[in-house]
Amino acid sequence: MVRGELERALARGALPVGARRSLQRLLEEEALRPYVRLAESGALRHRRVAGAFPPTSEATNEIRLKCIDLLREALGMSSLRLGGGEIPLQPAPEAATLFALARQGDQYLGGAMSPAQTRLTAVLALELDTAARSGELAELRTTHLGEDNAAVYVERHPQGGGAIEGEWVETSALTRAALERWLDVRKDLVQRAHGTSRLWVSLWMNHDGVLDDQGNTVIRRPGCHWRRTGS
Repeated sequence: MVRGELERALARGALPVGARRSLQRLLEEEALRPYVRLAESGALRHRRVAGAFPPTSEATNEIRLKCIDLLREALGMSSLRLGGGEIPLQPAPEAATLFALARQGDQYLGGAMSPAQTRLTAVLALELDTAARSGELAELRTTHLGEDNAAVYVERHPQGGGAIEGEWVETSALTRAALERWLDVRKDLVQRAHGTSRLWVSLWMNHDGVLDDQGNTVIRRPGCHWRRTGS
């Protein structure tokens, strides 16, 4: 993210001229402060959101600043600490909400489901078992499932940074049933897209979300690996 934003800032001449010729100059406060203001405004987004370029979120802003300090530290430069503090942790959902989701998933499994419902039910069931973050769910592969889907391996990326750790989590009966239904749907989708080990794949044709110099994007067929912004 930071690399792309800096490239776009340089391309539009928004940073000091010297920043084009030296990484050291690019990471100096003179260049970073205007970059941060521009990036937070949303002007350096690589694609539109609902037809516009809205300001980036508080969490994204804090992550951007952490990346800047890591880059400076790698070059032996002191941390600027341009941010406003730690990223606030997201509150845990209430038990009643989690129970309602599990009950809804069980009702779905009791009847016919569309491919979209099948995938959503499996995602929600796994989330209820693992409390995984969105990125952790997106990275799951079929090789992360234990025998008979009785467990799943999740690589934990703590919110706000921290050591990455992996663990096996035992799955519930709801999750095992939901995964069985989803893997059956997934099998046909993946065959059409020439295979992937990713657990979550797209249901419909979509795009990769990255524009080339002509403003075009690569069209992705159904069955390609799932992304946070995918279908």
